[in-house]
Amino acid sequence: MKSAITYQDRAQVMRSDAQREGIEQLKSQFAKFRKVVTDSRQSVVDAVNLARTMGDTIWEITGHEKLLPAEFNQLALALPDAGLAFAKECLSVRHLLDAPVTSYEAARPILDKLMVQLELLPKPGRGAEQSHLKEPVEDFLASVIRIKNESARLIKTKPIAEWPSFYRQSFVREVRPLHDLYVQALEISK
Repeated sequence: MKSAITYQDRAQVMRSDAQREGIEQLKSQFAKFRKVVTDSRQSVVDAVNLARTMGDTIWEITGHEKLLPAEFNQLALALPDAGLAFAKECLSVRHLLDAPVTSYEAARPILDKLMVQLELLPKPGRGAEQSHLKEPVEDFLASVIRIKNESARLIKTKPIAEWPSFYRQSFVREVRPLHDLYVQALEISK
């Protein structure tokens, strides 16, 4: 006599097969996840050691630990998306670490400081929710004020007439959009 397999029996077998496949897929995904996490932890260590090396290079170029805004001009082209604060932080890492960092635990807080300087993380004390509440115009004006103050200090140490031609031309090119914005705001304010 032939045993009859019912629809429910077949469905149960299919569910069991699907569950086994799902378990295997989940196991594979978890292994990939662990690898990514392990790789990212190593990347944090590598990034801090690169910052230390950059600090060495900055020190070799300038010859000292304190980086002045005027000195940063010669480094600016090599660090296009970074500012003076990031270069100073690299010098700080160089000073802090006598040897390359080897653990994630030691590297993580250093990388966080570097990322704050690159504006990839919010500044300490400014939670993510707080920074979203800030008005974009307020952020922009704070940047303009910072630039105004830095330029006043720079002009005292190195008047614009003493700048190399390349820097003067770069300055004119980069400030043009701000000048246009100033003219537009002035006309609206009349």
